[in-house]
Amino acid sequence: MTALPSATRPLTRLAQSSLITRSNAIQSLCYRCRVLALKDASPAQLFAAGQSQRRYLNIKWGSKEHVPGVKARKGKRQRLIEAGKKASMGAPQLTTDELKDAYAPELFVFRSDIASGNINAAMQSLTNLIELDILRHSDSHNLAQALHEAFRSRKLPKKAVIEYLTTIIEYLKSGQLPKHYLAHVHILSTLKEAEEWALGNEYWNWLKDQNLDHLDARVFGAVIEFLAYQGAPLEDLENLYSLALEKFSKAEDAGGGMHHRATSLTLVQGIITARVLNQDWRRAYEALDIVARLHPTQVPTRIYEIFILNRPVREGYLVFLMACRAGTKLSGKTLMWVVANWWKATMDEKGVLQLVLAHLAIGGKPSVVLLNKVIFGLLGRLPEAPEPPAPLGSLVKSELEGVDERTAEEKEKESKEWEEWDRKMEEYQAAVNPMFGTIRRTIELFDGVNVEPDLMTYCNIISQAARRHLRQIVAAATREIDSTVRSGKEVMDEAPYRVILGACGSLADQEGVKRSWERLVEWRKQYLKETMKTNYYPGRVWTGVLKEGARDHELMSWKALIRAGFEAGMKPYILEQLNKYQNQFSSRLTSEIRLELVRREGSLQKSLKDEAEMLAAAVKTGQDSIDTSNFSRKQNRIIATGVPDTNYTDLRAEVEEYNRILDVMEKVIRSTVAYDFSTLDLDLDILGIPEMTEDDVGQLKEVYEHFQKNMPRNPWLTATHDPKTDLAGLQLREMKEEKEGGKVEEGTEGEESEVKEGEEGKERKEEKKKVIQGGAWGEGRSVTGYSINQLRFENWISINRLLYLAEKGPSWREKDRGGVKGVILGYNQREAKAKAAINKVEGLEGRQWEEGVLALRSSLVGWKK
Repeated sequence: MTALPSATRPLTRLAQSSLITRSNAIQSLCYRCRVLALKDASPAQLFAAGQSQRRYLNIKWGSKEHVPGVKARKGKRQRLIEAGKKASMGAPQLTTDELKDAYAPELFVFRSDIASGNINAAMQSLTNLIELDILRHSDSHNLAQALHEAFRSRKLPKKAVIEYLTTIIEYLKSGQLPKHYLAHVHILSTLKEAEEWALGNEYWNWLKDQNLDHLDARVFGAVIEFLAYQGAPLEDLENLYSLALEKFSKAEDAGGGMHHRATSLTLVQGIITARVLNQDWRRAYEALDIVARLHPTQVPTRIYEIFILNRPVREGYLVFLMACRAGTKLSGKTLMWVVANWWKATMDEKGVLQLVLAHLAIGGKPSVVLLNKVIFGLLGRLPEAPEPPAPLGSLVKSELEGVDERTAEEKEKESKEWEEWDRKMEEYQAAVNPMFGTIRRTIELFDGVNVEPDLMTYCNIISQAARRHLRQIVAAATREIDSTVRSGKEVMDEAPYRVILGACGSLADQEGVKRSWERLVEWRKQYLKETMKTNYYPGRVWTGVLKEGARDHELMSWKALIRAGFEAGMKPYILEQLNKYQNQFSSRLTSEIRLELVRREGSLQKSLKDEAEMLAAAVKTGQDSIDTSNFSRKQNRIIATGVPDTNYTDLRAEVEEYNRILDVMEKVIRSTVAYDFSTLDLDLDILGIPEMTEDDVGQLKEVYEHFQKNMPRNPWLTATHDPKTDLAGLQLREMKEEKEGGKVEEGTEGEESEVKEGEEGKERKEEKKKVIQGGAWGEGRSVTGYSINQLRFENWISINRLLYLAEKGPSWREKDRGGVKGVILGYNQREAKAKAAINKVEGLEGRQWEEGVLALRSSLVGWKK
């Protein structure tokens, strides 16, 4: 029997069972591990270990490690990882020594649980493995990372995560769990997101008492961010940052570059967070400038998100484009944040389309949520429709309320008014049809990549078209909903019925109101029958029961009927339905419905009262008539108004601009590689940034190069890319094929491919070495088509623009939301200003020099006569 290792505590049952015999321990391993564990065994033992598998596997003996050359089938998780749908934590691996150990089965299961996200099982195994003292430093990191991911994805409740973290912290403090710097980073980050400040502060106090044994630049970055979210003074956080620079910064970074700053991105992320949260935006952008030029393709997404989520929307817009230009794909949630806040602040659909285009160009995934955002913006740019001479419901009121007592002259006058309105509506319909054509094109474009519109898409169209009296659009969208439901792609619920009910009310379609209400009632009967089951009795539609925190869908449906009934002139129908179902109402629902009725009736009475007062005033002053259009407009308004005072010519120009962007978007969506970002031609005038001529850019280049003397020379700082899938890889492959005139073998990421022939490959290696030594620095291309040097310069200009926007403040706007035209300095004037500013800055030192440079850079964007 194998000798038991020394242990301070009794072995667990699992460990004891694995030590019964050497053969039993080996048999509990997978086939590949079994072969590795028996590497030094005799041929007979090897044969016996693999005998049961030979009939199923194509075994090829004789390799270096005696590993069978079996082509493994990719599992579902690996296929999801390669498709970008799941993050990989790496397959669990055991060294040869670990495989020979008797505890290999338990260790392998532990690491497998971590890799698969089975945290509960991993924590149960952790106690056993702690006793055996066989865990490595990487196990601490992987476990902390898995817990962090489980908390973010909400796979585990917060209480369970904090209990597990407390256990891990105790093991780290006692030394039973090997330390790992990134484990500390993940623990602090999880505690920050969970807002467990007390536990995090206790953990940090222990860390700093260990004489830097548990600290490096990355841990300092996580600590600074953790303390910043608690509201710690910025001065204290700056001191921690300076300490980290003093203790852990290197004169030479990992890529060979020289710089006086620490290049740990986690450390810089921490101080950026602290500065942004404390409104020190100048120094925050200074730190962003450092990482965006040192590592332009490797800036963590979290750094971009800090600015996007905490700075004004125009700055966040530009930061988002910076990330896309570098090939950094931000999350869909971040994109939605920028889109929603941009639209709320500007109602500029062109800006929305540009954000979506930039996101898709770098491989962002199109989604139905993204589609709905685009369509919502297009609908929001529609101008208001001509107002009818009276609410549409007034056309049917006379039939409900008795004999029409109007005179012939009044009838003729009203008839002419309605004819004039019909003529205006025909013009309006012709003007807005191109916009709905753009909406249809957008739907078809997304449908081409398997993103189909959902019910909410058509509900938005119905709502906006109904309040603009576009009956044909409402009917077409309603048919699309019916088709979608019949096909089984979507299931109707209460909300779409309410939307259709409200649309019929806006159009004074009494039959449509009745039909929609009846369908809603039938849906509720079926819903209650399925949910209440044995407690349901036939005919039940309303319960009046409201769960705590839930939306009151029953009241919302009755409000929709009351609103539609008042607009369509159907008050008797509302009363009929109330009498029919009042025995099913709770007292709460009854009072709420009565309140809504009083509110609607009171609104009408107030309108009539105000109109009567205006009429009395007109009689006293001798006026012949009064304008009551405002009152009917208020009655007929359901949703927030659209674009006011937009003429049809401007609308036509807008639609043409949207279609131009959609032309590019169509190419991007159908492309199999990352798109050349430099060809997107994004318009930044919408941010209110002064426009730049080619001469301006050339002059800025000179200023930029003046301050680039001390930038690191890092020949390996290129974007990683797959030669099969992205633009840079394909271009590189084509260049090599043309140069060699033959087939090129695929190489590793970020490196040139190797020719199969040995001599040619050696020659190419020598050429590559000469090129690097000759100073061709930063000429590798990012996945978005920029060379690294170009990307650095573009980032430098973007930081200048961000400083300019921040100086102006969030409430500042240029006229017409565009760049300032006709006031930009000429080339010679800018050159003189730049040289004078540079000379002034050169006389400064230390922090004053840095502040002077920041002020100079923001002024480079906005110089005016």
